[in-house]
Formats: sequence, structure tokens, C-alpha cells
Amino acid sequence: MVQIALTLPVVAIIVAAVLGWLGANPIEAVIHETGQWALWLLVVTIALTPLAWITRWKGVLALRRVVGLAAFWYALLHLSAYVGLDQFFDLDAIATDIVKRPYITGGMLAFSLLLVMALTSSARFRRWTGIRNWKRLHQRLIHPALVIAMVHYGLRIKADFTDWRVVATTLGSVWLLRLGIHYFQNRPTRDRADHGSH
Repeated sequence: MVQIALTLPVVAIIVAAVLGWLGANPIEAVIHETGQWALWLLVVTIALTPLAWITRWKGVLALRRVVGLAAFWYALLHLSAYVGLDQFFDLDAIATDIVKRPYITGGMLAFSLLLVMALTSSARFRRWTGIRNWKRLHQRLIHPALVIAMVHYGLRIKADFTDWRVVATTLGSVWLLRLGIHYFQNRPTRDRADHGSH
């Protein structure tokens, strides 16, 4: 059911394209919409952990992989729209963009981090590395990917930063919540350690 829900934005974009609802620049609209969904799904992915802690519903954690992979697929669509629809697979032009346009450089870097996460998301890889190492790897990738993606998004905007501010505020709130929960969960351990040292 969740997987079906996660495909609905793609269906909506396709329908809008067919019906001519994407405005004067449909290619730009496709690139923007797929990028927006990729970014929001990444934010949701890291928000599921504090949500599980607050609600005490551990079943939420099972959605992290599904939502995270959906974020990757939307990022892939975002990249594909740029490469195929905007640049018509002109590799020289794409290479020039990567070198000369910082927001393209950032976008490619963020996608590279997401690609590593997607390629290492299988159960076989988790067993091979061990769940603790696997979690550490993905935690070290997803947060830098989010920071770079936000910079990529911000540099791409020419005028109205409203949507960017909404995403940034939401992301910042999630990070603060995660830090607060981490502190709360680890405080008793530290307190006991401090007490034992006196």
C-alpha cells in the first residue's frame, strides 16, 4: 500500500504532462517536481525514527527503507529528466555544467551519495557488513546528502525561496528533534558513568 502511494506523484506528473498542465516550461517543471519529491522523501526518511520514538510504534521503522529507496528513485527521475529531456544526452554539455555550475556539481554529488545508499540497501549487504556498521554507513551518508541537496536546491532558485524555506525549516526541526531524542536516550548512561566516577 505504501509503495503504491509513493508512485502517485509520478502518476500525477505524467497526467499533468499529458494534459498540458505543467506550464510554459514542462521540462523545467518535471525536473523541479521530481527533485522536490526526492528531497521531501529524504526528510520523511530521517523523520521516521523520531516518529517511532514519540509514538512508540516500532512498525514505522520498517518504512525507512521503502521511503528512502523511493527518494532515490525520484532523484534518479530528477537526474534523468535533466540528462534526457533538458540536455538530450549531450555528455559534453553535461560535463561542462558539472564543472561550471555549482548547483549541478552539488546535485551530482548528492545523487552519488544516494546511489551508494541504494546499492547498499539490500538485506545481503546488511548481513555482510553487520547491522551496526550498515546503520553507521547510512547515517554518515544521508545527512550530508540532505545538506548538499538543500544547497543544490537553493542555488537553483532565482527568485522565490518560499518552498526552500519550508523544506529547510522542516528539515531543521527534524534534526533538532533527533538530537533531542538522542540526548534524552543517552543521558541516563552518562549520568550513571559520571556518578560512578565520583
